[in-house]
Amino acid sequence: FISGVQRGNHECPDEKFTPTAPNNISTRRLWLDLKYRDNVPVLNKMSCVSKGSKRVHMNVNELQKWSTGQRVKFIPPLQPGEIAIISTSRGVLDIKDAMSLKTGGEVLCRVW
Repeated sequence: FISGVQRGNHECPDEKFTPTAPNNISTRRLWLDLKYRDNVPVLNKMSCVSKGSKRVHMNVNELQKWSTGQRVKFIPPLQPGEIAIISTSRGVLDIKDAMSLKTGGEVLCRVW
């Protein structure tokens, strides 16, 4: 789905690292490089799980349950072919990488 992730502002990705702080948080964005196959995007849809008003954090056990078809924290389970993007202490990872590193974090979005 995604071939690269960069942090940036609302205009473009950062050339050099810029920390997110209270004075610039409203302009910070994630820039995603999408994969294509035969000029058709591989990514069909993406939806936010954590939002400004409600952050969703899961530990590794909850991520495993969620990825194997169980509802966790009132969030419908992941479906086959769907991935989740998790913000962890080791960076932004997909759910498989987060589980293999045995780390939880904030569930940012789901992609299918």
